[in-house]
Amino acid sequence: MLQTQGSVDIDRTALLEFKLAITGDPNGTLSNWDKNNGDFCQWTGVTCSNNLTKRVVGLNLTFCGLSGSISPMLGTLKLLTDLSLSGNNLTGSIPPELGQCTALSILKLDGNNLAGSIPPELSQCRNLTTLNVAHNHILTGQIPPQLGQLQNLVSLLLQDNLLTGSIPSTIGNCTNLVNFAGNNNNFTGEIPASLGNCTKLEGFVFGYNNLSGIIPPVFGQLQHLSVLYLMNNSLTGEIWFLGNCSRIFLIHMEYNHFTGPLPHDFGECANLTQIFIKNNELSGAIPPALGNCTKLFNVGFSANKLTGTIPASLGNCPDLQSFQLDDNNLTGVIPPELGRLQNVQYFYLAGNNLEGTIPASLGNMTGLLQLHFQDNPRLTGGIPSELGMLPNLKQIIIYNASIQGHIPDSLANISSLEYLVINDNQLNGTIPASLSRLQNLISLLLQNNELTGSIPSALGHLANLQSFSVKRNKLEGPIPSTLGGLRNLTSLDLSNNFFIGLIPQELGNLQLLKTLVLSGNSLSGTIPDSLGNCSALVTIDLSNNTLIGGIPTSLENCTNVTRIRLGNNHLGGDFAAQLNVGKFKSLEILSITNGSFTGRIPETMADCINLSFVDFSRNQLSGTLPIYNEASLPNLRVLALRYNKLEGPIPAWIWNLTALQVLDLSNNKITGDFAGGTMGLSQLKGFINSKASASFLLGSSTLYDENLQITVKGTDLVFTSNLFLLTAIDISGNMLGGIIPQDIEVLKELIQLNLSHNSFKGNIPSNIGTISPLASLDLSNNQLDGEIPQSLQLLTYLANLNLSNNYLSGPIPQGRHLDTFTESSYSPGNRGLCGPPLSRLCTVAPADNTTQYSSDQSIKSFSDLFSIPGFVLGSCIGFSSVLLVFLFWDSVRNRWRLPSTIAILSSRLEMPNRRR
Repeated sequence: MLQTQGSVDIDRTALLEFKLAITGDPNGTLSNWDKNNGDFCQWTGVTCSNNLTKRVVGLNLTFCGLSGSISPMLGTLKLLTDLSLSGNNLTGSIPPELGQCTALSILKLDGNNLAGSIPPELSQCRNLTTLNVAHNHILTGQIPPQLGQLQNLVSLLLQDNLLTGSIPSTIGNCTNLVNFAGNNNNFTGEIPASLGNCTKLEGFVFGYNNLSGIIPPVFGQLQHLSVLYLMNNSLTGEIWFLGNCSRIFLIHMEYNHFTGPLPHDFGECANLTQIFIKNNELSGAIPPALGNCTKLFNVGFSANKLTGTIPASLGNCPDLQSFQLDDNNLTGVIPPELGRLQNVQYFYLAGNNLEGTIPASLGNMTGLLQLHFQDNPRLTGGIPSELGMLPNLKQIIIYNASIQGHIPDSLANISSLEYLVINDNQLNGTIPASLSRLQNLISLLLQNNELTGSIPSALGHLANLQSFSVKRNKLEGPIPSTLGGLRNLTSLDLSNNFFIGLIPQELGNLQLLKTLVLSGNSLSGTIPDSLGNCSALVTIDLSNNTLIGGIPTSLENCTNVTRIRLGNNHLGGDFAAQLNVGKFKSLEILSITNGSFTGRIPETMADCINLSFVDFSRNQLSGTLPIYNEASLPNLRVLALRYNKLEGPIPAWIWNLTALQVLDLSNNKITGDFAGGTMGLSQLKGFINSKASASFLLGSSTLYDENLQITVKGTDLVFTSNLFLLTAIDISGNMLGGIIPQDIEVLKELIQLNLSHNSFKGNIPSNIGTISPLASLDLSNNQLDGEIPQSLQLLTYLANLNLSNNYLSGPIPQGRHLDTFTESSYSPGNRGLCGPPLSRLCTVAPADNTTQYSSDQSIKSFSDLFSIPGFVLGSCIGFSSVLLVFLFWDSVRNRWRLPSTIAILSSRLEMPNRRR
């Protein structure tokens, strides 16, 4: 029936109103939309029904660059079937009036900047087959449940928005639905089982949301399902039923919490090309039937709990390009049949329990780009020389295994190789000079092997090399000066070998170098002045060599440095005059221990607000401790100044170091008292708060690889890589006097306290026993009097106790672990003490307590001061702490998730029997 002129005018008006709402038309798309041009059917993008009725049935203006809003007047286009405005810059909301376009079949508003919610009024468009509002990025609200009334709906596309809420169960009424996508939103809740009614469903795409619960098992009945994209949600449950989806070809379900086995009938999915279920909790074996999926392109089962062996049948998938089985519990050998995968590019088997050798057949994988076999400790044998036949290989990463033999010369044929990372194995022999042909090499990591010989000078021709490490091998000879030609090098670690000779001046040419570690060798001579040209340096570690002379002032050019380790050399001179440490604003570690440095502690050190570790022990530093602002060095955790010639009182700023965990001022000439500053000891949060004392475990790992010597009952214990377990105060061997402050009880996390060989007087604080983790207490060789506090009974982890050479009197506290200490804990001295383990009974009047050993009285034999069991047990506390590191090694590696020091000790430290 012919339409009235009024209907035509309504359509023209609606179109003109649409144009009026458009504020930008850079391509002039609407330039012929003119009210004076009466035939709007000729306007760009407009489609009319026929030449007689002239009613608008289609408006297609996709990718025209239009900006502005969508006019609600479009709702008056009663015969409109296709509204496609995709790929523009439209803003505003989706007009609810579009629900009046009851003839609408296609609504495409994707790729704009529309905001607001999806109007429920669209459910009135009962003929709608396509509703696409994807990629608007700022659409909000929920999926209207009313959309379930659209029984003709074929495609519902909502991805890349900010939609929330759950997937309405009413969508299950859309029985013609084929594609349902809502990835990259904020959907929550469970996947409704009612979607099992959508028997034509081919694609269900809801990755990157917050969906939870299980995938309904009815999904296994969706015979047309071909794409299942659910990655990055919080889905749980098993997925055994997915093997029934015989037409499925793409599965992306990584980063969820799926459990149970892989579907054993995956082999029936003949069209399967991609399956990624990484980072879940799947268990059981990989089904051998998966090898029947000969169209497989990508396989990704990384980071699950899969067990069993790698099916040799996977070698039947000739199109496979990505093979990712890393970080599981797979065992057995690497099947030689996998060598048939000539198109594979990414071959990841790291982090399993594989054994046997690397098959030589892998040399047939001519398309291989990356080979990752690291963290398989039982993987043995040599590196196959056949790998040298892989022309495209970029990465060989096989660290932390048991690979033996020589590094094959054939690897030098892989001209594309960028990463050769074969550290932490059992490789022997020499480093092939032929590796210098690998001109694309970026990283060469050979540390922790048994390599011998020297570093080939030809390696200095690796122009693109950025990281080079051979630490902890058996290499010898001089460091090649040609390494100074590695102009792109950022990290050089040659530590813990047998290198001799001078540090090459040419290393100063490495202007991009950030890490220089040459420690633990036998290098001699002076520190080259040219190192000051390496202005990008962050770490300088030359410790544990035989270097002489002073520190070159040119190092002050390295203003970005965070770690300076120069200890255990023969370096000396006036330290403060040689190096203005205040220029290193980012400095965290400063160690010059065991040298011959003189002069005062630098005043400018107070400017290094990031300092965490300072060790000036065993030098000849003199003068008084510097007077810093009380807010100085807020991040300092370790201050070790033992065995110097320092004098004067302990300045107040030390008692305000809120992060401090270790204070060692022992064996100096410090005077004054142990007052703790104006605030007492309450500012030492590192000794008070368990969270403060271990806070760096959750953030910076600054102290993790530092070494520190601590004296326990005359024995030097080295804390290596477990310094985070230690909280200690050692001010022994000085000239301090006065009383031990009563508020010492606030140091609730203190493990070791040594105040021996001073002149402290008065009583032992009665509440000292409330420091529950205290494991070593040495108050010997002072002038303390009174009784031993009964609170010592509370120190259940006390392994070392020395109160000898004081004026203590009265009965020795008994009970619990105190009964295990020997006489050496209390004697010589303390003539007024009585009771076990001393032979003096408390029923007998105490002997005259006026004749005592003085604090500086010479000790003529070892047994005068130490009992053998006491000495052994004094050492045990240090070695127990070292043992703790290994007990907790996995949790330390996984981002430091450790309990407080108290919890560590109470759960792990087994105290030895101290009395025989």
